Amino acid sequence: MLGQIYKRIRKEFAFRDDFDKSRGTETTRHVNRWRTGVGSTAVHYQATGPSDFARACQFLPPEAKTYPFFDLGCGKGRVLIMAHEYGFQRIVGVELSKMLIKTCRRNLSRLGIANASVVEEDAATVAFPDGPVVVFMYNPFRPPVFDAVIERLAKHQYPLFLIYVTPEHRNVIEQTGRFTTIFEDHDLLICQSGTSALPA
Repeated sequence: MLGQIYKRIRKEFAFRDDFDKSRGTETTRHVNRWRTGVGSTAVHYQATGPSDFARACQFLPPEAKTYPFFDLGCGKGRVLIMAHEYGFQRIVGVELSKMLIKTCRRNLSRLGIANASVVEEDAATVAFPDGPVVVFMYNPFRPPVFDAVIERLAKHQYPLFLIYVTPEHRNVIEQTGRFTTIFEDHDLLICQSGTSALPA
């Protein structure tokens, strides 16, 4: 019992993985949902693995790097950092937890990443630019918030590429009838919508 408690404390407060050690950042540590200060539809913070992000990006078209990149529920900003390193030109993190936003901005500042910003806003109401976008989600929230987010994404009138890691609620996406699956397995779903608006 004490061993399990120690492991939990170490995971949340002490441990840093190789990603953070090499960059001087803090994105590793798990944060329980109740500590984020966000409602019950939110999910705990957990960092995205670099291999998961790299695997997802290989299914995007080359021109996707020129599209705005949105991470809904960006947490401490690890995906924003990886999106910058991958070559995305405009990067936006959307987060409601003030605690996570503070850590995220500190991480971005420490690395001097100027083309990424963080907005404190509901993912279901955040404004997307008129044009193609890439949207990333690591299972950030549960229904009904998730339903509202997907409904909003389905209404985007331009090409939209959605990367969904740990796609627990993939059925909500499928039910819209607006998304075409590019890749799918147990841990990752990549789809697109608005293909008719793709530029020539």
